[in-house]
Amino acid sequence: MSKEWIASMRERIRTAAEEKKIRVIWDVEGHDNFDYREDPQPTRPTKARDPWAWKLQHYLPGYCSQSVYRVKVDTDGQIYPCCVGDDGTLSLGNLNEKGFEEIWNGPESQDLRRGMLTGDVPKFCKGCGFYTDRVPPESYPPFIEDMNAKHGFSAEKVGFELEGPEHMIRTREAPQLEWAAPTIKFDDYLVVLSLGSQDRDTKCFRVPRNVTKAFIPAELWTTMQENFGYWWTVWGVNKKRPQDSQRATPSRCLIRQKDIKRLPGSSLEY
Repeated sequence: MSKEWIASMRERIRTAAEEKKIRVIWDVEGHDNFDYREDPQPTRPTKARDPWAWKLQHYLPGYCSQSVYRVKVDTDGQIYPCCVGDDGTLSLGNLNEKGFEEIWNGPESQDLRRGMLTGDVPKFCKGCGFYTDRVPPESYPPFIEDMNAKHGFSAEKVGFELEGPEHMIRTREAPQLEWAAPTIKFDDYLVVLSLGSQDRDTKCFRVPRNVTKAFIPAELWTTMQENFGYWWTVWGVNKKRPQDSQRATPSRCLIRQKDIKRLPGSSLEY
């Protein structure tokens, strides 16, 4: 490739980025950042500076943000969903053979999104930190504050721990939730599961005070959205003095698993 040809391609790409109001990073014979977005975001979202990334991690645990907000285009025309794909591995297609829209909506792209949703990801993704670096159990997710305000609980009253199932478990059947027995007696327990750790879709059920484990009721389990994260914890409830109720900590996440078949025609390796 001559320097003149590279320069002409650089200008064509810059012009296309300006017309489509997108961001393109050019890394051939120099480095340029053509950013024509109307509302530019940081290059790599984090929980601290990007609410969208935070929501993705909590609502769809394990769904790699790299696979939805960027692509990498190599000089040979290969398109990858992230910076890690290379040498044909995790390729979504080649611009010398197909248009971008066809690749973006093609079998590899759709199959990758299916895998991210269900946890059935290509083998190349399984060891990648972008996929394996999940949000750990959280001591004070947003739904805790909402429940405290609704029931008159105290934010400071934490007195026992959750024991099972493991954090981020994916399960097709309603799991049994377990917690350590508190050192004091309560009137009963309030189990709370919150979609994405927000208060928009919260499921609750009661458990007698002499019991420290319970299956999620079938009528509640079937209303939970499939392949989405539900963050849960337990309150030991003092009905006469709600402010003396105690909460188990830290909160954990579980996912109601629904398998989706791999897409025919996809060349991704599993």
